[in-house]
Amino acid sequence: SYWQVAVDLLSAMVTSSLVPNVVNFNCALSSCETGGNLALAFQLFATMQKRRVIPDIISINILMDTCTFTGRWHLALNLLSAVPLLRASANHISFNTVIS
Repeated sequence: SYWQVAVDLLSAMVTSSLVPNVVNFNCALSSCETGGNLALAFQLFATMQKRRVIPDIISINILMDTCTFTGRWHLALNLLSAVPLLRASANHISFNTVIS
């Protein structure tokens, strides 16, 4: 499926000695959202941090949206409360994601 291709491309970047940035990870996260693959989305989010790629509010919003899309709204709510710990600032999209 699409999320698998996106993750494979992200891995190919590393193999090619390219350093993925936050935009690359956000694209892969978005494919997980579309495919409803919450476990992989959390894994990618953790990989970002391991690779010292700082998630931005877009990363967090995508992850929260994946949580709500898969019926795990309580995880989205937990992420919203953790936004300051992730050195980001919640925006209207962050709150709308959890509200809807």
